[in-house]
Amino acid sequence: MDGYVQILLDAGFPEREAALAFSVIHSYGLGRATMERKLAHGGERLNKLRDHPPLEALRQLDGHRERLQGPSRDFGMDLIIAGLGNMLEATGRSPKY
Repeated sequence: MDGYVQILLDAGFPEREAALAFSVIHSYGLGRATMERKLAHGGERLNKLRDHPPLEALRQLDGHRERLQGPSRDFGMDLIIAGLGNMLEATGRSPKY
């Protein structure tokens, strides 16, 4: 964890923003690991949610669930990193990567 925080500080984030950015990255990683574990075990809870009538939008994504474990799994982290870079640029600090 210390290494991630140091990377954020070295990239130009002030301490408070580095703490917030680390929180986002850490939360994403934990959520990702939880979803992968659930999908690996057949996704019983996810199947129950899918069958619930008010969740039509989630049902539309049903065919893409298997791809969550494939190459597109870096999409979320790439999105977070791009957003953090945009934050630095918006404040006039250029990212150091």
